[in-house]
Amino acid sequence: MKLRRTMLFMPGNNPGMIQNASILGADSVILDLEDAVSIDEKDAARMLVRNALSTLDFLGCEVIVRINSIQSDFGYDDLNVIARVKPDAILVPKATSEDIEEIDEILSIIEREEGFKLGSIKLFLL
Repeated sequence: MKLRRTMLFMPGNNPGMIQNASILGADSVILDLEDAVSIDEKDAARMLVRNALSTLDFLGCEVIVRINSIQSDFGYDDLNVIARVKPDAILVPKATSEDIEEIDEILSIIEREEGFKLGSIKLFLL
């Protein structure tokens, strides 16, 4: 179990903040695609976060992505796109037991397809 003293939320639609996330000294950085991003910017934020995870060095800082609820119009796309670039964890808002089971199943499929160790992408549930 990892001790986390600080978890820093950052809006997923702010490239300047994301680029500097690793130098702020937090144990975990949470790139937020949900509440911090307006509906008009959801798709662009998802691509920005995907590209950041693919190209930036977070210098050992744990990287978590808060997706939109899978009950929303954005959650499935968030999960499919973000899981494929292997964040340390996915933070799931408004999670029901049915959502958790479905997300776990989807993550397992993606991990197999991408050649990741099963269970390597953790889930944080709200």
